[in-house]
Amino acid sequence: MNSMDMEHFSKITDFLLFKIKLDSTEGNLLKFEAKMIENIFKRNLFECVFESSPIKADIFDRNKTKIEIEDELKTMIVDDSNSHGIQPNLFIKMTYLDFGMKEANPVERLKVYSKDDFTKARHFTKEEASKVFGPATFNEVIVRVFLNNTNRMYSTDVMGRLRESSEKTIKALVK
Repeated sequence: MNSMDMEHFSKITDFLLFKIKLDSTEGNLLKFEAKMIENIFKRNLFECVFESSPIKADIFDRNKTKIEIEDELKTMIVDDSNSHGIQPNLFIKMTYLDFGMKEANPVERLKVYSKDDFTKARHFTKEEASKVFGPATFNEVIVRVFLNNTNRMYSTDVMGRLRESSEKTIKALVK
């Protein structure tokens, strides 16, 4: 999503949401959108079963796409939890935290000013950045596991097993 999309998204008002719902009842092409809005109003949303703490992105195979990695994680979690019927309603989403700089250290681009001369700025060197902020990984991932449980067909026991399995799977990858 680019910045223009976010700008348009921020201009959505309740009037617009109700207009989409009303237009969909009159046979327009907005049936899917109206159903999505109705689910939001009724709070029929996916449940977040698990969210990892930030982990190093380099533990994942660089030759695989994000979708392939998410599918593998999904299979591992489902197999570990013995919940094979749940697979169509389980979604894994990976969020990359890289400050838009991939593997580069953003602190190295940070300009600092001297106490002696407030008019001149300079960049940290790699060594200075490591001393000040310590060794840090700036290419991290958060893994979230969502369950489409809008019909409340899965018990808290199933969700607990999924949570435990997700945590176990991510911990095994990190080691």
